[in-house]
Amino acid sequence: MDKIFAIVDAQGFIVKKKFYAREVAIINDNFSYCQEYDPNLHLDYISKDDVRRIKFCTYKLHGLTLRPMEKSSLTFMPKSDDIIGILRHYHKLLSHPNRPYFGVKNELLRRILEDGDIPYLDLNREEFNFPSINYLEKFYNNYWTCGYHRKFPVNINPNKKEPIISYRCAFRKCANIWRHIKARTNKIFDCDVIEGVVI
Repeated sequence: MDKIFAIVDAQGFIVKKKFYAREVAIINDNFSYCQEYDPNLHLDYISKDDVRRIKFCTYKLHGLTLRPMEKSSLTFMPKSDDIIGILRHYHKLLSHPNRPYFGVKNELLRRILEDGDIPYLDLNREEFNFPSINYLEKFYNNYWTCGYHRKFPVNINPNKKEPIISYRCAFRKCANIWRHIKARTNKIFDCDVIEGVVI
């Protein structure tokens, strides 16, 4: 895992067996990127089953709508089809000969990296013994989402310890994975040291 220069993740929709990105995130010690993508899908050309799956993802899974947020004409909004070129760009910009790999824990994104010949390490491989994302979120008590997601409808009963539920967020997932890798390789974040005490 010490060959990983950054963690990458994406959230989006699967339509006609193809993944369409809506959010892509990259994180390492010195760089963070979280970008909304336009899947460029039109409901007129999508089957009823795919529309149902899109609605399920929006309301129950990741909280990202099919259409991006309204932007000015000056705002950069990449299309989902541009994902390989953009990931190649960030790989070239951020990688180092001693650390040439993106870390990924997402089967759909792993396939995209493979299709684009972008070097990666699949953290789902058994040899890494990497914990699940649910475990990391509970361990780090991290349930926030970036601003691209709908607000999660929370109904918390203060008298009961109910499980915290949150939408999936690529940016949060990257942050939790990177934090865990740093902990496993004994490289402590500056922000994890408060008055000389390691958190």
